[in-house]
Amino acid sequence: MRSQENVSASTDLVVCRCEWVTWGVVQQALESFQPTSLRELKLVTRWGMGMCQGRVCRPLMACVHLPDGDTGGPPGLSPRIPYKPVAMSALFSEGGQEDA
Repeated sequence: MRSQENVSASTDLVVCRCEWVTWGVVQQALESFQPTSLRELKLVTRWGMGMCQGRVCRPLMACVHLPDGDTGGPPGLSPRIPYKPVAMSALFSEGGQEDA
């Protein structure tokens, strides 16, 4: 595992590609709303609410340092249903008939 490094990110850097949340949006939310948890930041910016449900952006966002000095970390991040995208064809058989 790599050690943490402080990296200067462009405000145009996309941190959540499903909801198209940029680093600039995250910075603006941190300054404006001063969230105390990653969950609050998630509710304000919508990162992690897209098709992948945070599987792509969660590791990056878990490194965000919140104003109180806490990183928030993964424990505060609970996946919401649907945890894994499912095709409608997997839920229903053709013709609308239920499988026996």
